[in-house]
Amino acid sequence: MVRPLGRPSMGLQRIEIRLIDTKGPRQVTFSKRRGGLFKKASELALLTGASVAVVGLRRAADETRAQVAAEQVRMRGVTEKIVQAKAGRRFWWEADVDALGEAEMPEFARALEKLRANVVVEVSALMVIA
Repeated sequence: MVRPLGRPSMGLQRIEIRLIDTKGPRQVTFSKRRGGLFKKASELALLTGASVAVVGLRRAADETRAQVAAEQVRMRGVTEKIVQAKAGRRFWWEADVDALGEAEMPEFARALEKLRANVVVEVSALMVIA
């Protein structure tokens, strides 16, 4: 490729490593450099045999905290509804499923699956002992 006369290449330049103030260029830089970071981590793991983990988060920590707080509030509500559905029964898994709402059903199902898995582990352990 031929360069126009009078315009030499800028070449490789160093940039000052500091926080990029404007949101747009900061996001572009994050996206571009993230790939290089994962590549370096992969190379390090390959060369040394080490387990390498990389966590890259944008500066949206406040939004993430707000989402986590909202999810915690939602889960407290789910727990309260399950407790209400239990109403006088001895165990939580005996809860009145009809009293649970659409939002609580997946959480209740996950809890039942976890209970089932724990029971399978305990039965397997008892079978080995016997």
